Amino acid sequence: MQNKSNILLVDDEYSVSFSLINILVMEHYKVTSSNNGKDAIETVKNSNFGMAFFDIRLPDMTGVELLRAVRDFNSSLIIIMMTAYAKNNLIEEALQEGAVTCLRKPFEISEVLGLVKKLIK
Repeated sequence: MQNKSNILLVDDEYSVSFSLINILVMEHYKVTSSNNGKDAIETVKNSNFGMAFFDIRLPDMTGVELLRAVRDFNSSLIIIMMTAYAKNNLIEEALQEGAVTCLRKPFEISEVLGLVKKLIK
């Protein structure tokens, strides 16, 4: 069974991860983080996430490749992509593969919390 308040965050940029984790934890979400795609895939295999934030650019794969890989283990996972770069082809690909949206970094706290609350309902 999917637990929508259990969130996975995959980003290799420490400051983004640190900030987003703190924001979500203060709002009473359980957050697990990873800084690369390979570890994230293993984490999804062994956990019950309802939502995930994937950076478009990771050190070992793209966020789209990660999205495709985790779909094998959790087809109902709500996936939100994040990017600081204008990689429109990857954004479009992610949306076609089932990501619900792509947040552009830096993003507003209210934007993230509003989106999470909306998607959990």
